[in-house]
Amino acid sequence: MRNSTKSTILDCLSNRYPGWKGFDDERFVADEITYKRSTVDLARKLLAKKELSRLIGEKNFGELNERIERVGKDNNLLYNSVPTSGDLRILYNENANKEAFYDAFLSLIHEKGKGEERLARFVEVLKGLGIKCYWSFPTYFMFIIDPENEFFVKPSVAKWFLEMTGNKYSSQVDAQMYKTLKEEAKRLQDEMNQYNPKNLIDIQSAIWVAYSESSKKLSKRYWKISPGENAWQWEECKRDGFIAIGWPELGDLSSLNEAEFKEKATAIEKELGGEYAKSSSSQVWKFRNIKAGDIIIANRGQKEVVGIGRVIEEYFFDGSEERYPHKLGVDWFDTEIRRVNKPGWVKTLIEIEYEEFEEISNAPGKLDGSASAAKEVLQKILPIDREREAAVKFLAESVEYCNEKYPDCWEVSLFNHLIRLNVGRLYSLDLKEGSVMFFCNPDSLSDELKQKFSRYIKVYDEFRSLKRDVLQIELPSEVFVDSSSLFRNSHHAFLDLAMGTATTSPYKAAYSPGIIEFVNDMLNTSLPHPGFFNYRNIFFSAKTFELLKGIHNNPTSAFY
Repeated sequence: MRNSTKSTILDCLSNRYPGWKGFDDERFVADEITYKRSTVDLARKLLAKKELSRLIGEKNFGELNERIERVGKDNNLLYNSVPTSGDLRILYNENANKEAFYDAFLSLIHEKGKGEERLARFVEVLKGLGIKCYWSFPTYFMFIIDPENEFFVKPSVAKWFLEMTGNKYSSQVDAQMYKTLKEEAKRLQDEMNQYNPKNLIDIQSAIWVAYSESSKKLSKRYWKISPGENAWQWEECKRDGFIAIGWPELGDLSSLNEAEFKEKATAIEKELGGEYAKSSSSQVWKFRNIKAGDIIIANRGQKEVVGIGRVIEEYFFDGSEERYPHKLGVDWFDTEIRRVNKPGWVKTLIEIEYEEFEEISNAPGKLDGSASAAKEVLQKILPIDREREAAVKFLAESVEYCNEKYPDCWEVSLFNHLIRLNVGRLYSLDLKEGSVMFFCNPDSLSDELKQKFSRYIKVYDEFRSLKRDVLQIELPSEVFVDSSSLFRNSHHAFLDLAMGTATTSPYKAAYSPGIIEFVNDMLNTSLPHPGFFNYRNIFFSAKTFELLKGIHNNPTSAFY
């Protein structure tokens, strides 16, 4: 098992960096090491024991928060796209005892003793404060402060590495598992001594590269690609089913290998110089190797996603295009505009992880989430009263079922052309134009129903959080109205699976409270909002301010 682990790591490093000879490889250092060392230097300055002790003594919790946040956001190791559900969400808990939390944090990263014992004490303190502890936050700061002895636990990577070494992974923060993980990492460091690893930063980086390379062989990949600056080419891409990028000087890359491409790119960069030399033509080679089945996210700048599609035709060169000749054929199956906040989206092409894709696919649309907007969308997508009522009732039953078990685990989002119920990390139910799409647990759906509705059912295997197949069912609204009750129990059995992926919804920012308000009004029910929802966080609409102004200027019973 040990030899197999080392061999796998080395094979993956060589695959990513052909000719890799050791941890001093300039490509490896540039990609994985330099920025981590920079964060270590920053952390040792901002989070020094003396500094933290001083700030805690002064009760300057705002400065403490800012320093921890700055170190946490200094690189891409932590997931921070949605602050309230990201790896730093613990910093935004307004109800926690600040002094007790920062005392525990100080002990976690600076107290003498074994790291696993400090971690266990930190978890206990947080439990006493009513805060759930996740792997990434504490182990990141332990690792950044002491990379000689501590190790960063990114759950998916740690699980892969532990299972490869014959150990078990726990999603719950566990001191013994952390100890085992460190022992395996240090053992790997010793076994790779001939390649000159400096500390556990090198080992963590090697494991990450190996995990990343292994994942590429097993599943589809996800790419953010801009359809031109400010998405100028988007309408053409959407209409004709493609995505394209520039660098026309490189010509057709179809028959080139990587060495030939690099030779050609280097020659052109030397010839043209200037801005071209800064344009990262290597992005074109990545584009050239995107595979059929990979997912493309088309963006407009850093604030909007304009479409999501699946590659159906691999790289081809369109010689008739002067500006953007390198193309992929894409089935744009989702052209809903979504709001995002991605300051790191600077390059034309960026590969993203599945978790980020999941976050993007559930990002809020451009509607305001009000009851009137929900009514407008529902009447547009399901115009027949009887069919709309059946769909809304099915949604209400699903919400009620989830809320009774985990009030924080669900949310409903409003888009231009659908209403979506997210449960845990999974999208679970869509009310769409002329149809209702939902998931069922195949174990609880009879063979008779599977056969009867087979034309509407397909096996769905893309929920990585479940690690099992489920059934995706999309019924035309005219069929759904008379058969929804047949699927209720099996759909609820799926919701049980979905609730197991997260008891607090990671998509809280997308919640549209107006959907629940409209459902309650339509069905004369009293469905609750999710547990995380707080009316104090809701801003008044423009119409509300208009009415308030009217009451102020004309405070009469007639106006009221």
